[in-house]
Amino acid sequence: MEEPHKLIEPLIKSGTSFGKTYLELIRLKTVRQVSELSATLLTQSIVVLIATISIVSLNIAMALWIGDMLGKNYWGFLVVAGFYGLVVVVLLLVMPHLKNKVQNLFIQKLLN
Repeated sequence: MEEPHKLIEPLIKSGTSFGKTYLELIRLKTVRQVSELSATLLTQSIVVLIATISIVSLNIAMALWIGDMLGKNYWGFLVVAGFYGLVVVVLLLVMPHLKNKVQNLFIQKLLN
């Protein structure tokens, strides 16, 4: 009969090889998930930046137009600022719901 250490040695080598392969698989999955999330965040950030510039320009034009209609430019800016003040109040009221949605989105992206 063969000696026990000769039987165990190939088993240990196979286990070591399996462990290394498994760790490499985990590393590659993590890299894929992080790169996918990073790419998503970067591209969406660019879109948000461009949209923000457009919205700011539109708001300035709208404030000047409303101010022109009301006779004083500052009235237009006050009306636009008041509108956004109301938007902030509404956002503060729905913030917990939005926070949960964003958290779920991040978790979903990280786990898939």
